[in-house]
Amino acid sequence: MPPPPFRIPGLSSTSNSSVNSAMDNMNLFFLAITFLITIKLFSTWWGSRGKPPGPFALPFIGHLHLITSSFARDLAKLADCYGPVIFLRFGSRPVVVVSSPSAVEECFSKNDVVLANRPQLLVGKCLGDNFDNLGWAPYGSHWRNARRFANTELFASGRLNYYANVRELEIYSFVKHLFRRSVGGHREVKLRKEFVDIVSNCLLAMLIGKRYYGEDVTGLEDSKQFRENIEEMVHFITTPALGDFLPIFRWIDSQWLGRKMKALARKKDTFMQRLIDERRKMHENGGVETKCVLDALLSNQSADPDFYSDKNIKGIIDALIAAGVDTVYYTLEWALALLMNNPDIMKKARDEIDLYVGHDRMIQESDLPKLSMLNDIINETLRMYPPAPLAIPHEAAEDCTIGGFKVRRGTMIMVNIFAVQTDPKLWEDPWSFKPERFKEVEEAKGGLKWIVFGHGRRSCPGAGMAVRELAMVLGALIQCFEWATVGDEKLDMKVNAGFFMPRENPLVAVCEPRKSMIDVLSKL
Repeated sequence: MPPPPFRIPGLSSTSNSSVNSAMDNMNLFFLAITFLITIKLFSTWWGSRGKPPGPFALPFIGHLHLITSSFARDLAKLADCYGPVIFLRFGSRPVVVVSSPSAVEECFSKNDVVLANRPQLLVGKCLGDNFDNLGWAPYGSHWRNARRFANTELFASGRLNYYANVRELEIYSFVKHLFRRSVGGHREVKLRKEFVDIVSNCLLAMLIGKRYYGEDVTGLEDSKQFRENIEEMVHFITTPALGDFLPIFRWIDSQWLGRKMKALARKKDTFMQRLIDERRKMHENGGVETKCVLDALLSNQSADPDFYSDKNIKGIIDALIAAGVDTVYYTLEWALALLMNNPDIMKKARDEIDLYVGHDRMIQESDLPKLSMLNDIINETLRMYPPAPLAIPHEAAEDCTIGGFKVRRGTMIMVNIFAVQTDPKLWEDPWSFKPERFKEVEEAKGGLKWIVFGHGRRSCPGAGMAVRELAMVLGALIQCFEWATVGDEKLDMKVNAGFFMPRENPLVAVCEPRKSMIDVLSKL
């Protein structure tokens, strides 16, 4: 005899039937959810086959929770655990981080064209003229034309020599300013501000034939506006937008952060257009005494008005300013701090300058090839504290392989320069300041273990100029002044948290003119 139908006590047969139906529906719902989760897990597993290894990702935020302090240092620790090619997710954005010379070489030799694009980030859209200027433009004819101009008209050896006098005059003016301060009793110097001033003036004098920093600057309103524009631009460049990684914030970023960026872009555009119009009028009236990069751009405009439009000229100048200020002053701060903590190395550099330059004139760019210790100090500083430790990210235009792993189209590629240049397997005692390791320069930099300026098509075109400027400013400070800490203790070497690598605490030092250089300094 079959069993009696199941009934819940106290309920009618009709009510019992409704409960059973609800339970059946619930079972179906849970079966459907289980099926979907299984499909999702299977598709995730299937899609991850061949990808680089990496830690477990949390829902929604991916691996963003692993980034706690110094971005490059955190990624270097992950590379120690998972290898030199690792896969991460920053929110919804897939990221591959490479941290070995062989992986870097594979990225920018075999895959150089595939990885020549930049990721489309909010800052590139709003401040990069909708991904159209030199820094953010996708790889193609427009970018190649802009890069060709930078290589031939600004950063070629002949051009660097042509502008050497401009840089020297700015540096001598800077030294004169420090000398007058110290003689007047102001021996304690806040060097971050001073370095921003001199680096900006060197760059602007070459680019637009003007200077906006210092005590003797004319046009104070223009100077104030320019400084504000630069400070805002640097802030946006160094502060990632959440919407670039978490789509839920994209609309908020576009309405709030994006509007602020676009407002800045309009201010910069108006300011730069006025500069272009002023320079063009000076040419028409025959009032240009010294040539600058803007002059070369305007000269080329008549031959190729489509490419050298005012819009593209502003984009080129803007990209060069954005890339050429902070990176140099970061390094100057680190270099002088390292020398103050290592006075024996400071003495060696000063003795070398005294030998080859003497005490009756200022250091010149033509002296730099003879000053090997000075150049080694620059190289070692850049090795230990690369100003952009993760460089500017790349993006895969097509599927490719790196280190034997599959990398999908649209993946962001980050090169951890910091991890490579402080790897104890590549560098003996990497956290000791040893400029002498660069005595054999090619051997020390060989095998892509020193890549502070990047590698491949989108490597930094201004490397040569940056090194000259760094050596000239640092050489002049060593030649002309004695430097000491404010207290008796050594300077701290704490790194500020974030994508870049400035000092956490701005450098402050005591500056006193060298007796042997007072005559020269008095005549500046």
